[in-house]
Amino acid sequence: VEEETDFEVCQYVVSAEAVTAAAIPDAMICLGESVDLDADASGGQLIDFGPYLGYAYFWDTGVPGDTVEVITVSPTVPTDYTVTVTDFCGQVIEAVVSIGIHPQPVIDVTGGGNGCVPELVTFGNPSYVPGSTCLWDFGDGSTSTDCGTVDHLFIDAGCYDIGLTVTSDEGCTSTELFNDLVCVYDNPKAGFYWTPNSPSILDPTIEVINTAINAETYEYDFGGFFTTFEENPIYTFPDVEEETDFEVCQYVVSAEGCMDTVCQTVTIHEEIL
Repeated sequence: VEEETDFEVCQYVVSAEAVTAAAIPDAMICLGESVDLDADASGGQLIDFGPYLGYAYFWDTGVPGDTVEVITVSPTVPTDYTVTVTDFCGQVIEAVVSIGIHPQPVIDVTGGGNGCVPELVTFGNPSYVPGSTCLWDFGDGSTSTDCGTVDHLFIDAGCYDIGLTVTSDEGCTSTELFNDLVCVYDNPKAGFYWTPNSPSILDPTIEVINTAINAETYEYDFGGFFTTFEENPIYTFPDVEEETDFEVCQYVVSAEGCMDTVCQTVTIHEEIL
C-alpha cells in the first residue's frame, strides 16, 4: 500500500475542511488583574509535535514564547490580542479578543486637620459612586463601612493615619492612606490659688498664683470688674464693706489652641477685731 504524501494529504484537507479559530469572548478586568486567553482551533490537518498533535499558535503580545494555545495577560490599558493559528498544511487563520479595563474607584478624602480631645471629625469621599463599598480605617483601631460622609470621634491625643479602601461593583479596588490626616491634642488643665487665702474688707487684695498645666496664654475675670492676661495677677476688689463672694475665672489656652476654664469663689471676709 502506497503512503500518501504530505502534498496529497494537504490537497485533500484544503478541499475538505479549512481551519477555524476563536479566542475566548471579549472580557473586562480590573487594573492589576490577569486573564487567560484561550485559542480554540478546529479543522485542517494537525501537526505532529511528538508528544501531541495540534496547531501552531502565535499571539501578538510581543512576549517571546507566546506560541501556545493558552496565554495569560495583564494589560494596563484596553488591548486587542490577535492569535494566528497554522495547521500542518500551512493554512492560517486569525482570531481577535478584546480585553477592556474597568475604571478604578477614585478616592478623594475630605476632612481631617487638628483639634482637641475629644475631637469629632467628619470625613467624606466626594468621588463615591453608588454601588461601591467602603472601608475606613481611622488609625485608632476603629473602622467604618459607611460611604459618602462618616463621623468619627477621636478620644485620645495623637496623630492618626486615615485609610480608605473602595471597591466598585465590578470588584475593582483602590486604597489610599493619608498620613497624619488628623492630629488631636490634649487640653490644658486650668488651675490657680490665691494669697492670702482669706482676704479681708480692710485689705481686699489678692495675688493669684497660676497652677495651670500645658497652658500658653491666660486670661482672668475678677467677678466682671476686671480682666487681665497676666499669668499671676494682683487685684484689689473695689468697695467691699461687708463679707462678699466674688467669682474669679481663669481661661487658659495651650500652644495648639486647646482651652480649659476653671472658676472659684473668693470670699472677702469681715475683719474680726
